[in-house]
Amino acid sequence: MMWMGVYVLVWAARMGVQGVDHKVECYPGLLHFLLDYIDHYTYSEVHLVFQGRDDLELMRAGRQLILRRQAVTINFLDLNTHPEGLQTIAASTRSPPGSRVSYSVPGAYNKPPYFQLYRKPIFITSVLSTRALRRSFNVCGKYAEFMFAFVTHALRKQVSEGPWASLTLWSVGEEARVSPWVIIGISSDLLIREGHYFPLDNMVTLALWDRSWSLRQVALWEVYQAARNLTHRISKVGFWTLPPNLAQDAETCPAAMNVSSGYNESQEKGTRREKEEEKEEEEQETQSFPNANIASRRMDLTGLHIRCLTLSWQPFADNVPDGKGGITIGGFMGESFHLMSTVLNFTYECHNAPDRQFGNYENGSWTGLVGELVADQGDVSITALDYTYQRSSVVDFTFPSGNIEYSLVVKRPEADPWSNFTRQLQANTWLACLAFFLIAPLLYHILASYSRSVPPSSLQDSLFTVHTLMLNQGSLSTENVFSRIFLITVVLTTWLTITFYTSVLISSLTVPLITPPFTDTAGILKAGTHNLGLQRGNSEVERLRTSKDPILHKIWTDIVLRDPKNFVATPEEGLQKALREPYVFMIEENFLMFNYGSNCSLYRLREKVFKFGAGMATQKNSPLQMVLNHQVLIQHVAGILDRSEKKYRLPPPLCESDTVEALGLTPLITPFILLLVSVFLAPLLLLVETLYYKFFRKRTKIGRSSVWKLNKHMGSQPIVVNEPGMNYQQN
Repeated sequence: MMWMGVYVLVWAARMGVQGVDHKVECYPGLLHFLLDYIDHYTYSEVHLVFQGRDDLELMRAGRQLILRRQAVTINFLDLNTHPEGLQTIAASTRSPPGSRVSYSVPGAYNKPPYFQLYRKPIFITSVLSTRALRRSFNVCGKYAEFMFAFVTHALRKQVSEGPWASLTLWSVGEEARVSPWVIIGISSDLLIREGHYFPLDNMVTLALWDRSWSLRQVALWEVYQAARNLTHRISKVGFWTLPPNLAQDAETCPAAMNVSSGYNESQEKGTRREKEEEKEEEEQETQSFPNANIASRRMDLTGLHIRCLTLSWQPFADNVPDGKGGITIGGFMGESFHLMSTVLNFTYECHNAPDRQFGNYENGSWTGLVGELVADQGDVSITALDYTYQRSSVVDFTFPSGNIEYSLVVKRPEADPWSNFTRQLQANTWLACLAFFLIAPLLYHILASYSRSVPPSSLQDSLFTVHTLMLNQGSLSTENVFSRIFLITVVLTTWLTITFYTSVLISSLTVPLITPPFTDTAGILKAGTHNLGLQRGNSEVERLRTSKDPILHKIWTDIVLRDPKNFVATPEEGLQKALREPYVFMIEENFLMFNYGSNCSLYRLREKVFKFGAGMATQKNSPLQMVLNHQVLIQHVAGILDRSEKKYRLPPPLCESDTVEALGLTPLITPFILLLVSVFLAPLLLLVETLYYKFFRKRTKIGRSSVWKLNKHMGSQPIVVNEPGMNYQQN
């Protein structure tokens, strides 16, 4: 019985098409209007949709367009001759500009070879053809509507793609959500009364020849609905005036003079005086086309009730129960959404996601807020839902309301008193200083041994001389260039090293330095001592799993997946694990600073692992996305979001005291221990030296340096030393 009903339905639809009354309208200056309209928006494709002889004027204008605009592709779609043209319309309008669409219906002219590289199509039809298309599928009355709804629900894929595509209740407003449509006519009253649904994001422009101008002006109107059950909102957005040399064409349409205009007194809110002033202003201009941003003209949602989803994530959304089973949204995103409800005239009611997650794809389905949007349990999410590629395949995002950054948190390292005087310089810097400390005396000893003007020195004397010079003590002979250069080099190097070291030393003693076991993700991987934890259901799980960065990928496979306990349900659980065990927790920085900024037991690493935009999301292909996105942009440009965010963002608290405190013994324990060791080491070395000279070194040996000093003192009389004994003779 069902299939018999479908066949009857198809037959009735075909008979309805053939039984349409052929009423021919005339539109003065139609060709010139289309030329100006197409040139203004630089369309590359023009699809003329008509129903047999109902649109002779449109057919004639199309033939002239072929000659006048040879760079534009002109396509004729006669739905009487080619009923499958409705499928072509659906395929064309639902593919965004830039995609490649081949035309299977004959009638395309001026198709350039590069048409697939640049696509900006427009569909042009008339009110008569639009009504005929709608009427052809309603000839069976309520029974037909019931059958259409049943078939569409039961055979959704076959109806949308197969031969049953012509059975769907066609509506031009829904077809015009991707590509623009222009509907020409004299009146739009009947078109609106027949129940066409015009979504918020439809791109339909009604070009109606105005009776009050004796058909010498084309009034451009737009119509939209916030929902199917809400009233139509119609507004005038532009006009086009017939050139003076074509004014006589308007006089050839006397029959059209008796048709009502596209607007009536109940729809127009202005007074008669305002209408006259508007007409005087339009007489001074010949045309005014609306801008392409249709969202700027969708400013009244006529009391639409929106179901919103949310999760507390400060400072984006700070939610509290409203006492009626719902949620009152706070934070700067909640304030922004409340302002939108006032501007756009809509109401809303919010609730949390049942599982308190943002949403990930797990076990073949979506969780959290994303899962609620996919299941049609909400219309929009108001919280810090950040953008990911996987989420964008099932929901639509607006422009970001703010940015989120993911940081790594560990337990704050305790201060090490034994390194208070060594951590000011890195290990390679200490090695460089030690090398200079040893090489400089050795270099001086070698050069002094071969110099005639520098007194000879033993290695021990060279060490003592240079090291005392480094401490700004002692003296050095500067009788030659070598000694001067050496003196300047040693003094400047020592002075720079001591200056930098003491400055950092004073700062570190005033504000204790924190030395974490690692500073970034590469350090975590290298150390191998800590686990890395993530909050289940958040976007960082997805980002880390799909990351192309080799370090992040290795962390995911070698650390995160190693232990299932690395995944936690709440941020509180992850931070508690970081305080109890060797555990690094990845958390969004705004949430961390707002809720745990005063917890000085936590330490945030400097590296920002991820940084992305976050904001509202709607159901996939929802008309609300365009309107809400426009409002977010307006609030960004006006600075509303920035001011609101600063109001809700708390300053980061300081974990260190802001008062001056006296230094205790703990920071200075290292130098005191070294001094104490030196006190006991000095007499011990003295005892060792005394025993050495008493038992192992009984004779005194005159060194080369002593002879050099003695020769200098006695003048020209040389002293000859007989090595290796003590005897010497003087001439």
